[in-house]
Amino acid sequence: MPAPADTAAVRDSTTTVPATADQTRRSRTGAAAKTPGRDRRPEITALVPAARTAACTLAAEETPLSRKALVRQLRADGHQLSNATALALVRVLGAETTTPAPDLSPREAA
Repeated sequence: MPAPADTAAVRDSTTTVPATADQTRRSRTGAAAKTPGRDRRPEITALVPAARTAACTLAAEETPLSRKALVRQLRADGHQLSNATALALVRVLGAETTTPAPDLSPREAA
């Protein structure tokens, strides 16, 4: 028995926004998005050692660390990852290698 034509119109008007759209927006504005060095989803955490190795390889080749270069090297090393994961790894590596600001306060003579 075919459904009445007006039933489809009602069904379409109630399903215009997928539930995941709102969840995606929240995940980007959370604390992890504000602190890139703390993005520790399981796939990120698992790839950090390989990303460190890839970053060393890139440094030896005098290639600047970027998402594109890291993706290329990790994939060449046999790892599967998305561009979003690579971006998170670049942020983690960048936070690890950031040097603290020098102490410019005057020192007392001993």
